[in-house]
Amino acid sequence: MVEESEESLEDWWFNKQTEEPDLNKYFCIDTLKYATTTANARALAPERETASATCEQGYGGDYCDQCAASYYEAYKDDKKLLCSECHISCEGPCTKAGPIGCSKCKSGWVMDKERGCLDKRMCYN
Repeated sequence: MVEESEESLEDWWFNKQTEEPDLNKYFCIDTLKYATTTANARALAPERETASATCEQGYGGDYCDQCAASYYEAYKDDKKLLCSECHISCEGPCTKAGPIGCSKCKSGWVMDKERGCLDKRMCYN
């Protein structure tokens, strides 16, 4: 990849660093049109033309622009998507963080309408 894009990298290095200080954004997103990660969030590149078969853990879809099973959408805007793993008590999908986000509880956990999945081994009032 570097050999194929050496001119773009050199152009950034010698001419664009001041106006484009974020190499990841300039090179990976704007120039190569790759979807990349920044600060654990997936940067979306909607103009990307080819589908990717391999997504980072937690991401799915043809363009890695969706959350995978057992992950929920913690943050999304028109440029970034952050998928976070469901709570350990969740069986399958969840909608938000913690046991309250579980759609269904794993074996050994019981669903409480107000608090989500609770460990059966613990005593709750």
